[in-house]
Parts: sequence; C-alpha cells; structure tokens
Amino acid sequence: MRTIFRLCLMVVASSAAGAEPDSLAEPTAAATAFFQAVAAKNVDRIVELTVPVDEAAKPTVRAYSERAAGRPAPAIVSHLQLSKTAVVIFRENADDAVTVDLDPAYLVRRDGKWFVLYKLTRFDRPEVRISDEERAEFQRLAAWYEGQKADLQKLLRNRP
Repeated sequence: MRTIFRLCLMVVASSAAGAEPDSLAEPTAAATAFFQAVAAKNVDRIVELTVPVDEAAKPTVRAYSERAAGRPAPAIVSHLQLSKTAVVIFRENADDAVTVDLDPAYLVRRDGKWFVLYKLTRFDRPEVRISDEERAEFQRLAAWYEGQKADLQKLLRNRP
C-alpha cells in the first residue's frame, strides 16, 4: 500500500513539474509574454497583457499597442518584485556592446496575475487605476531602478 501511495505521489509531482506555468504568474514571465506579443505584432495579446484602464482610455491603449507592435523583444536584465507591484529592467539594444539603453517596465498584480502598465515605463498615468499602496510601492521601485541603472550599464558594457 505504501508503494502505491509513493508511486501516486511521484506521478502527481512529475505532472506538476512538467505542467506549463501560467505566463502571468511571475512578473518576468508576464513581461516576457508582453514583449513577445509586441515582437509578434499580436495587438490583441498586447492589450490582454496590459493592466485594465478606464473605459475612456481603452481606444488609446489599443492605438498605442498597434504602434508598438513589431518592435524586437528586448532582453530582461533584472527585476524587483514587491507585494503588489514589480519593475523589470530591460535592454532594447542587447546586441550593441557600446550603448546600454536600460528602461523600466512597471507591472501590477491583479487577482494573482501580473500585468504590464500602459506605456510601461511610467506608473503615474491617470488612465491606470492604482491604489495609494501600489503608488507608494511604485515610487520605491522607481528609486531602486534609478539606483541600479548605472551599475547595470557598467556591468553590461564590460561583458565579453
């Protein structure tokens, strides 16, 4: 009986390990999915991966997504996650050894899933509904990003 129980546990564990993770369960996975959708020109997926905005702003978000579609997916170089918010630092010109252009992508967790903010590099847009707690977290993340940026640029410039 114990052997059967152990075999059942092993099957359940191996099934869970082989299961495909939810692409929105982690901030870096959500950002990667967003960047892949942009590169693939999948405007519907870009909009789906963007945090919901006020009804009046939805056409603006869609138009922005259409303009962004087709850009190459950048490389994610770092991230920091707080309780409800996260920042992913990305590099658009990963092949350029001289210029190290780093930008933040801000994300927020809603119902256990991570979403990229509209126009991802800023969190202080009126179209995006964020709480005072989330705004305070975003301010901490922005300060962290600013503190990390120069050091990350130096590290990435000196890569072989």
